[in-house]
Amino acid sequence: MVDRDMDPKLRQAALELATRRGNDMEKWNHDTRAILEDPRRAAADYRGALQSAVTALQAYPWSPALLTTLGIAQYCNGQDREALETLERSESLRGTSDSTDLILTSMTRYRLGETEKARKELQAAVPDRPHRADLQPPFVEEAYTLIAPGGRGQ
Repeated sequence: MVDRDMDPKLRQAALELATRRGNDMEKWNHDTRAILEDPRRAAADYRGALQSAVTALQAYPWSPALLTTLGIAQYCNGQDREALETLERSESLRGTSDSTDLILTSMTRYRLGETEKARKELQAAVPDRPHRADLQPPFVEEAYTLIAPGGRGQ
């Protein structure tokens, strides 16, 4: 899966990152997630993270962690249908629900107009929402702001 419309310089930078990272999948995934979990990043950074996730999956196609990262990157780039499919595939490979997958799946479903299903999935992902931000899974505040009754998505 190569984005042929991607700026060639951005694609080259993603490929160079892949080469420098070598086979250190965990570090690669961590670095890409750090970009995606930062709401202050530029759109170009999210596009680069998407290409990085695609490149990583070429080397590790059965990694649920990388699939989750790809799903996040697709979500951050407005590719909602693709994100939903990718996150569901990650969950299927993992064999169990991961809170990050569920949170992103709920946000994606909300964007796709599946409001009630999104709210139920968010509740399942974070049944006892901690009040301290450092104890929350990534994206939980954004999800509650978007999906919860009275949130900005209303």
